[in-house]
Amino acid sequence: MGGSYEVDQPDAVVAELGLTGVQFTNVYNGCATAGSALAMASQAIRLGQHEIGLVLGMDKHESGAFTADPQEYGCPSWYGELGLFLTTKFFGMKINRYMHDHGITHETLAAVAAKNYRNGELNPNAHRRKPLSPEQILGSRMVNHPLTQYMFCSPNEGAAAVVVCSADVAHRYTDKPIYLRSVVTRTRRFGAFEVHTPS
Repeated sequence: MGGSYEVDQPDAVVAELGLTGVQFTNVYNGCATAGSALAMASQAIRLGQHEIGLVLGMDKHESGAFTADPQEYGCPSWYGELGLFLTTKFFGMKINRYMHDHGITHETLAAVAAKNYRNGELNPNAHRRKPLSPEQILGSRMVNHPLTQYMFCSPNEGAAAVVVCSADVAHRYTDKPIYLRSVVTRTRRFGAFEVHTPS
């Protein structure tokens, strides 16, 4: 099972599998792509369609990847012309609510970002490899309150994979399998606000 938007032609991956006849399905479901691909693979295992599966996610975002046309998402053109079709605004609104509900501080947000920059320094393949202090992150340009420039990730590229199988099969390969308890995707409920659906 593949999950990708930019890599919408899975032949690049399938070619690496050789002429095996292995089933391969590519899924795209926006930010829920990984969860949707994992759900489909786990359902195929649970239903006995397959004994073991590989869920592969990959994307390569170009600069300016978040400049989509609002009309392609069912929103009127004025929604974008007024600056309302911005992921940064959406994330700012969501984190403000989360901070209110859970008592999270600006310093906590900066500490999370700083941790990620430290991890990037350790990864030779990371897009950002320069560590930043919480003070530098808090002091960077405000994008959408309370999120500053260095609290956002850049459009980037990457890949991840997970092997999915039943518990019986997993014990053939490891003494410590990770159990998948639940994978759920659902539509929005009344009152939800998402960047692509101004309710």
